Amino acid sequence: MYAYESVSLLLNIALLVTALQKGRFIRRRIPLKALDAILYGFAVLFFVNTVGNMFAVNVLERTFGAVLTLLISYLCWRAAKWRGL
Repeated sequence: MYAYESVSLLLNIALLVTALQKGRFIRRRIPLKALDAILYGFAVLFFVNTVGNMFAVNVLERTFGAVLTLLISYLCWRAAKWRGL
């Protein structure tokens, strides 16, 4: 249980740091192309999670979880395409 939560927490921190660097809220330590690749990877990850949520047994996870992960997937894809100011 703790291992899954730890991986989830690390992925969320990685997504947050990537988004902050892409939006220039913190100093970039990773090249822009690498940030785009990471964000595309997160978009694919969340899309696959959306498909998994659609086949869930729990109705709440099937409806709310699927919509939420699809939205996050779309936002990651848009952030990867964004070129900034």
